[in-house]
Amino acid sequence: AENQAIGELPSDWEGSMDVVVSFFALEHVADPRTFADEVHWLLKSDGVFYFLVPNIFTNPADFMVVDHINHFSEWSLHRLLVNAGFVVQDIDRKAHSSAWVVVATKSDVEAVVPATEVPNINQKRKEAIAIQITDGTKIPAILFLEVLV
Repeated sequence: AENQAIGELPSDWEGSMDVVVSFFALEHVADPRTFADEVHWLLKSDGVFYFLVPNIFTNPADFMVVDHINHFSEWSLHRLLVNAGFVVQDIDRKAHSSAWVVVATKSDVEAVVPATEVPNINQKRKEAIAIQITDGTKIPAILFLEVLV
């Protein structure tokens, strides 16, 4: 069973994957940053991370799903991925009626998105954005930001 793993990933898998796909899993993960870091670790240079997560703006009932411990906005997904070492190629809100469809590529250049930088938000709408952030103490917090136009 050298081509499967539960729990810890085999060390020889580092940088060995061309693509990692995840369908409706990240909202169940206790630590999305560690998850994203592990995906980054698995991918080859320029490898692709393709995933779907519920879109709370098109499906607010997702807040009622008890085992969905994370909820994402376009901005929080972008920040999570960039901070984990990815270049965001697309965060699509239209390809699926109730989910974000996300494509990101591995980057070996470390970057951090400042808390005040909101990338590419559609300026013609008003929406509350739920953002999971981590302060210097590594304690997760939730910040609600309202984008007004």
